[in-house]
Amino acid sequence: MLVSLTPETELTNMINQWLSDNSWYLGAGVGLILIFLVFIYLWSRYTLLGIKTAIFWNNGKQKELLIKYIKRQGCLSLVKLLEDRDISEIVIKKLGEMGDKRAIDSLLYFLCYDQTYKTAEEALTKLGASKVQMVNSYIKALSSWDSGLNEKWNAKINSIKNLGEINDDSIIKHLLYFLGNDQTYKTTEEALTKLRASKENMVSGYILALSGYSGVLNNAVKIGDGYSGVLNNAVKKLGEIGDDSAIKILVKCLCYDDTYKSAKEALENLGASKAQIVSGYITELSSSNNLNAIRELGEIGDDSAIEPLLKLLCYENSYQSAEEALKKLGASNAQIVSAYIAALSIYYKKYAAKRLIELRYEHYDILEKLLERYPTGCEDKFLKIFEEAILYKQEGYDFRVIYSPEISHVEHYIHLNYTYDEVIIDSQEIPLRIERSGRL
Repeated sequence: MLVSLTPETELTNMINQWLSDNSWYLGAGVGLILIFLVFIYLWSRYTLLGIKTAIFWNNGKQKELLIKYIKRQGCLSLVKLLEDRDISEIVIKKLGEMGDKRAIDSLLYFLCYDQTYKTAEEALTKLGASKVQMVNSYIKALSSWDSGLNEKWNAKINSIKNLGEINDDSIIKHLLYFLGNDQTYKTTEEALTKLRASKENMVSGYILALSGYSGVLNNAVKIGDGYSGVLNNAVKKLGEIGDDSAIKILVKCLCYDDTYKSAKEALENLGASKAQIVSGYITELSSSNNLNAIRELGEIGDDSAIEPLLKLLCYENSYQSAEEALKKLGASNAQIVSAYIAALSIYYKKYAAKRLIELRYEHYDILEKLLERYPTGCEDKFLKIFEEAILYKQEGYDFRVIYSPEISHVEHYIHLNYTYDEVIIDSQEIPLRIERSGRL
């Protein structure tokens, strides 16, 4: 029985037969296409590698041949190559020569980098980038960071110079921060002068330089080498401008050796009163950098500083300077003794106990015995033990200190998948106490 085939079936059979007869040729053709694509890819990679090698070794002849490769590329292809820092400068130059405005947006980004900003400016000028585009990019460059390449701040300095040439008051606020940078403050002052920045603008900029950048305001950091120039410049300019709002920050600058002299001159120029200076120093007593403030308060001789200085006798790093200043201010021995006793009440201060002994405090003999007999690790109970010892003395008894550390062991527990330890106290004795030990 014959089965008739439809036209579609006949066509399918013919195609299958042809593919079967010519499978080798098809395989070879696909293989050749793949080899060609791989060749194109490797050739492209090899060429770019050659460009990098030529640039690295400064091989002029090879570099010239490889630059020709770049010149054969279209605008959009070159824009993609900008991502490679090793060849970006050459690519930027070529894009400027091509005159294709589509490259402007990509090139504006390279105004942020020390390595490329000059070449990018030249290229953008050739391409006719607008004033608005350039200004916006210069402002972005001020807030960018070049991943370690901006050590000399050349791109930012260039941006500041160019922004200073533009007659636009809105730019001033972007420049004020750079009055506090040792690399940029001189260029920034020139730019702000050209922009006719107001007295208020300059004062706020210099105060920002002393507070935000150096940490003088919040005492976050110590002024380091290389910052003295920019800080003293800010202090000097605040004294010359003559705005009373700068007095507070200038008094803070008196507390730093780097800025002490210039701050003192600036405050004299501003006519700061004794009360303003004393108030500023007292505010600084709570900071970690308070030794200069303590010393100056002792020299000024204002009684209002006595109470704040007495509180500093509770701190080991400042008690000596504070006591010297207090004696210059005429603080009584009773006031100083009371302050040292207060130090004992906060937490056992060995230096405070020693000073009380040296000052021949009424119960210094008890302190001498306690220093000999008192164990370490129980500082929080010192004042209580001291007060009990005074009572024994008043009753005519000597005392002995008994120290029985708690005896404990650790138990290990497992709950579900969680393991934890618990300290079990075996001894319930009072760890520290004193008892009478005989008549005095």
